Order: sequence, then C-alpha cells, then structure tokens
Amino acid sequence: QPMYVPKQEKKILEVLQDKHPALRDPSPLKDLPSGVFEEFEYTETSHVYIIAQSIQQIAPKLSGAAGLRGIDGPTLQKWLLRYGASSTALQEAIATIGEWMANHRPPWAAIWA
Repeated sequence: QPMYVPKQEKKILEVLQDKHPALRDPSPLKDLPSGVFEEFEYTETSHVYIIAQSIQQIAPKLSGAAGLRGIDGPTLQKWLLRYGASSTALQEAIATIGEWMANHRPPWAAIWA
C-alpha cells in the first residue's frame, strides 16, 4: 500500500521524484565526434591538470546537492563566482585539491578530514 504525504494528494515516491532531477551524463566529451581520442593512451604516468579556470567554467553547471560536505550547488556556485579575490582563491584551492586527488593516492584521513 503506497504511503501519502500528509496534507497532499501525492504519494511519497512522487514527492521524492519531483525533488530530484533526472541524472545527466557528466562526460564533457559526449558531444565530440567519435574517434577524437582513440589514439591517446592513458597510462599510470598520465598526469591530470586542473586549473582555477576549469573550476570557474564548471561552477555555473552546479545544481542540487553538488557541493562539498552538505553545501548545495547554488551556494557553492555563488562562493566560486561572486566574491572576487576570495572566489579566485577558492577556485585555486579546489583545483589544487582535485589535481592532488587525481594524480596521487591520498590517505583516507586526508579525504575525510
């Protein structure tokens, strides 16, 4: 028997589905023609570079609960884009942490801290 939300005509499942948007393909390469990167070989020594400008370009696309440790997407987006030098410093910090996590094997305590 489906459960209903008090004072509403909707089932709980319907309310939850309304609150959570459909999943999107996170791949930035999905719109490129096939075969563009077929010749590139990823190896253990491939280095991932993340710069503050990358963070600035991605920030407008944040939505929902896309933020860090309970920060919602729109709030993180505002912090990354609207506060001048402070936003730039945050972009650089996130880029540095992202690059460190992508290229090294950080200890769990460093990620969870």
